[in-house]
Amino acid sequence: MTSKLPITNKNRLFWGAFLLALAAIFTPPSMALEVCGLSEVWIISEPEPVDINCETGYTIVFSSTVNLLPGAHISEVYGGFGGGNFSSGGYNTINIYAGKIDTTLNTTSTDNVTVYGSSFEPIPGILEEGQKQIINTNADESTLIFTLMGTYQDGSPCALPCYLEYGGVINLNVSQTAPEIEVFPATLSWDFGAVKAGEIKTVQVQIYNIGTADLKVSSVTLAGDAGFTLTSGPVIDPNDPNTLLVIAPSTETPVNYEFTFTPSADGPASAVVRIVSDDKDESVVEVVLAGLGTSPEITLEPASLDFGSIDFGTSVAQNMTIANYGDAQLMINSIAWTEDSSADFAVFVLPELPLVIEPNGIVELSVVYTPTTIGAAAATLEIGSDDPEQPLVTLAVAGIGVYPPLRQINDIIAFYDESVQNGTIQGVGPGKSAQARVKVIKEALLITKCLIQSKYQRFAIVALMEIDKFTDGDPKQKDFITGPAVAELNAKINTLITTLKTQ
Repeated sequence: MTSKLPITNKNRLFWGAFLLALAAIFTPPSMALEVCGLSEVWIISEPEPVDINCETGYTIVFSSTVNLLPGAHISEVYGGFGGGNFSSGGYNTINIYAGKIDTTLNTTSTDNVTVYGSSFEPIPGILEEGQKQIINTNADESTLIFTLMGTYQDGSPCALPCYLEYGGVINLNVSQTAPEIEVFPATLSWDFGAVKAGEIKTVQVQIYNIGTADLKVSSVTLAGDAGFTLTSGPVIDPNDPNTLLVIAPSTETPVNYEFTFTPSADGPASAVVRIVSDDKDESVVEVVLAGLGTSPEITLEPASLDFGSIDFGTSVAQNMTIANYGDAQLMINSIAWTEDSSADFAVFVLPELPLVIEPNGIVELSVVYTPTTIGAAAATLEIGSDDPEQPLVTLAVAGIGVYPPLRQINDIIAFYDESVQNGTIQGVGPGKSAQARVKVIKEALLITKCLIQSKYQRFAIVALMEIDKFTDGDPKQKDFITGPAVAELNAKINTLITTLKTQ
């Protein structure tokens, strides 16, 4: 029956010398060494490293370099002398990158043994966390027996049953495989600056994995003022592990999340993007977003225009201003009269649109009134802008078209003469007193004309008010004249008074 016990130092020297002799006699130096599927494999003084990536039986190594690779299996199944054992003698270099040894890894103090892994489990009294070597320093020089558990660099499990003789060393080459998150903007902050109400500004938060293992992102969240929004990026449900965001190591292409800032109010605003992952050093990364909401504020000064009485056929201009008292540019998109506005009003030299007014800036407009009809006229000027609170403001405009005072007094005198001639105006009183009163009114009208011609409007108003007293039909003051045309005459006189007062 084939023994499964490890080879000891007492018989290793004998077998080593015997095998070296056989190798010198029977193995040509240039012959490729066959290692797969054999019950016994002798690797003796090989000039080149021997790679084992298959299943084989008992393996003994003398003065050679052997690499155990993925697929290597020193198996008991093949039996043979010491089946499942990997033993060494002489000065060997043994690199174990992966693979399985069923019975023992038997090494001596003259071997250079290295196990390549990503992590190894501590062994009480033998291997502590972070330790790079296992050394047999037993005071009684006894063999150190243990099983090295962990994970190889390729991610496969490591379970090596070890017989480490006194003075022997097993090196542990731990290649740390861990994710490492990197987030851009690199400053972990982004200031959108001043953003006008209604505008949208965007930033991308980019997540990279510059580590050596998959990075698992469990959540990307946004918290803060209402103006900030997460608009695009992979959806992660913290309660569903199937939706975790997995980023492969050393990936040059980032995972992008897009965030926008649309101010909901004037003033400073902020929010925080929180990224949670399995990066041990930075399990939580926060990116601070900031911005300043701004908006224009339109104001019309004055709020309305009243031209008063303007002579028929003449043009008069009044100025108004469009002011921007906000902290963002004001965009004027339209300036137009409403459909029911009188055509007697116009904006002189309408500016080219759209018109931009800077914060605390003004634009002056000139509104012209040219009466083409007698009487009151009105209009409404509508001004459209991007003011979020007042997108449309209005300017009320009014005026009265009148004949020029001199023309009015001439018309009154002509109307009076015609009315006296056709008998629709007569003097009050007997005999000559009636004629005298008709003459007094005529003389008062002529005096008023002279005052108007001389630009003495105030005195002309006084004269007309005296005429009004004797023509208004008020019984408190007896009229000088009577007849069906007196009321119309009085109305003309009062219209002239109004005209003179507004000039």
